[in-house]
Amino acid sequence: MKTKFKTQRKGAVLMTVVVVSVMMAVIVAAAISLVSHTNTRTNDEYRKKQAYYVASSCVRAFVAETANFTQDATHDDAFISAAIAQLKNIAKKSEIIDVEINKLDVGATTPIRDSQPRWNNAKCTIQVKPIDAECNNLRVISTGTYLGQTKVVVAYLSVTPLRMHTYTPKALEIIGTSGGNPDGIYMNMSVYGATGATDKASHTEDTLYKFLQNQPFLWGNTDINGSMVLQNRSHIKGNPYYAPGIDDTQGCVLNVSRSLIFAANQPQFEPTAVKTKDMDNDPTDPIYGYNYVNVGEAMVMFCNNASIGWTVDAGAGKDEDYCNEHQVDTYTSFFYSGSYDEANTKCPGLLSEVGKNNPDQSEYWDSVRSEGTGQGDGNVFRGNIYTYSGAGYFNGDMVIAADTRVYGDIYCSGDIFLCDNDGWSGHFSCNKIHLTGGHSVYGCNRELLISGETVKTNDLVSGGYLNGTSIEVVTEDNWTTNKRAKRPDFPSTTEDPYYYYPEHMMCSQNTVGTISTISGTIEDIYNGGTELDTSKIKAWNDPSFQNIDPHYFDGLPADVAANRRADYDNNGYPDDAIDTVYTASNGITYAPDYVITDHCYIDTINKKRIMIDMDASPLQNLVVVLKDNGCMTNPCTILVKNSTDPEDPDAKFVYFVSDSGFSSSVEDEYTQTETYHGYDHESFKESSFAFGGRSSTGCQQIIMDFEAFAHSSVMNPPYCEGGSLNPTQNYEGDDHQGYPLKPNNIIFLFAEGCTLHVGSNLLIQASVYMPRANYVSYNKGSSLKVDPYCNDANFDGINVIGNVVCHN
Repeated sequence: MKTKFKTQRKGAVLMTVVVVSVMMAVIVAAAISLVSHTNTRTNDEYRKKQAYYVASSCVRAFVAETANFTQDATHDDAFISAAIAQLKNIAKKSEIIDVEINKLDVGATTPIRDSQPRWNNAKCTIQVKPIDAECNNLRVISTGTYLGQTKVVVAYLSVTPLRMHTYTPKALEIIGTSGGNPDGIYMNMSVYGATGATDKASHTEDTLYKFLQNQPFLWGNTDINGSMVLQNRSHIKGNPYYAPGIDDTQGCVLNVSRSLIFAANQPQFEPTAVKTKDMDNDPTDPIYGYNYVNVGEAMVMFCNNASIGWTVDAGAGKDEDYCNEHQVDTYTSFFYSGSYDEANTKCPGLLSEVGKNNPDQSEYWDSVRSEGTGQGDGNVFRGNIYTYSGAGYFNGDMVIAADTRVYGDIYCSGDIFLCDNDGWSGHFSCNKIHLTGGHSVYGCNRELLISGETVKTNDLVSGGYLNGTSIEVVTEDNWTTNKRAKRPDFPSTTEDPYYYYPEHMMCSQNTVGTISTISGTIEDIYNGGTELDTSKIKAWNDPSFQNIDPHYFDGLPADVAANRRADYDNNGYPDDAIDTVYTASNGITYAPDYVITDHCYIDTINKKRIMIDMDASPLQNLVVVLKDNGCMTNPCTILVKNSTDPEDPDAKFVYFVSDSGFSSSVEDEYTQTETYHGYDHESFKESSFAFGGRSSTGCQQIIMDFEAFAHSSVMNPPYCEGGSLNPTQNYEGDDHQGYPLKPNNIIFLFAEGCTLHVGSNLLIQASVYMPRANYVSYNKGSSLKVDPYCNDANFDGINVIGNVVCHN
């Protein structure tokens, strides 16, 4: 076919001109419209920006006026309390308030509308709304309007002190790699406050902390480096002494840097803090960092009938609404629920992979299993489960091979393997499954290949099995951006608390002024060795410490006075022989046998009452050496009278130290990159001391602050009974009474390899710092009323009021 070109025909040029003319007209019209639209759009954007300036200026002024102040001469406690109460009342009303714009921010008296006429077109409203029922967290909504355009600016306020997620010492900071006894398990473990095993080496050396005996109770937050195994109805509970601004460890939180194994017999995770299924709180936010289990590698459920979060059965009569309000979320990199015996079938490699650095995997996992390991049946989760893809084996998968019920959602970054689905097709349930893209749910065992891929068969996503258990599978690529899905940090892997050890505090020359030491005293009484120089330090029963009226023996021959003195020393003094009687603020009196005001050593004490009177002592630091193989037997009381505040520069302290010797090899070599100071480990001797003997028997023995003792319930006749102690300081709004405990000035320092035996019915009010020494406890300690939950049946014995930092 021949193509003909007609461009040379008549009219072709004219037609081109016409077309061009029409196009020009269209372009011109479009340009005019664009300019008009641009002008309007520019004007709108200007008005929006002005509206934003109005809203932001007003909200800044409101916050500065109502909340932006610090405690000083003008803003005292009463002022701040009144301001907070006023702010809460405004929030409860949630009224929309018109803002009168009449002054400049700089404080000038000229009305804005006169100096800046454009503000005549501006309006603003402020509304304060509560985030929680208690009105402790508030939202300030500022709405600015300018010539028809509106912008909203929101500020968030907290009227309670923020809970700081910085490192704080735990009640058992280094719990010990051997479990504290030859079997490598912890017995009668009950810790109120916070528990930690944060030695960094534990994370890389397959350290396993075993809580297997006699129903351990851990109250408050727990941080573990390494792996942890729980059984025998182990309880993890919220801190009963939580009070905002007083004790900021709300709980429950369990961080385990490696793997967490629930071995058998109904472990229970029971929070008291409210967390409902509807709350969308970010657990990394200091305000909402509670009610969660966070596991770095594998969470393994060998046990039967575990309760994660409050359940109806575990709630001791609590109703369903209560249980739904106390949820616990679980974060892990791998999840297994099933029996120990079938673990290597359902997910081969799990056990050896968790113990990947241990040369004898069988021995390692036999120690995990222990006797009575369950089958993984009947475990209940109230809260969500989140799995995150980690390294190697721990890729975010879930393997469920036993009866498991989740009263919450599952958010899985890997695949889910429902093993033996035909045999127990109705025994797994959850509200909803959220999967990331490319993953699915399978009805088979999970096998990980060397390549890192998993063997996947029998895809169940669209099968009736899932519908039969009311599980909805939702693929969501971005669920990890949700607030509640943010994985908490592992504080146990980011901190090393030990820059100094007791050896440094006792012996360091402190050449750069970085630490406070008692080295001068220790060096003097040891003469630079390991043998105590008793010519330089008195015994606790030195005659100069005896609390006898100086005129009591007047008129007696010297030998008779000496015999009387020895007789009274063995059998106690008559009332009229006592010289000084101490009276506490509540009127309780205490008549000691000895008043100690200087350094001394204790070899053996039997049936004696001792007062260490720091108010009468010229010393700032008084040292009591606990001699090697010494002991305190039968009823004894050592009280400390010290009115100084430990926070003051001139505070006085009493140090109970192990009989370890003095070494000049302790050098002050700390730099920003050093983990801790060094010292010659061989230059100290390994000593031991026993309060109450080296067995489970013994009478009541007490080492306490005098005022705390006088206000407590541990006093026996001839003292009248005291009341309760209150570690929350009777904070405002507390319903529970009791004597407000203060930070005390009593410190125990035990050097490397030493042993402190704590017998039954012993009570020590002190900070016991012995990170490389052994703490051996028998039974549960002394009965003591402690508010706010002094009537808790589980709280029937206390060994230490304070911190215990020990190795084993």
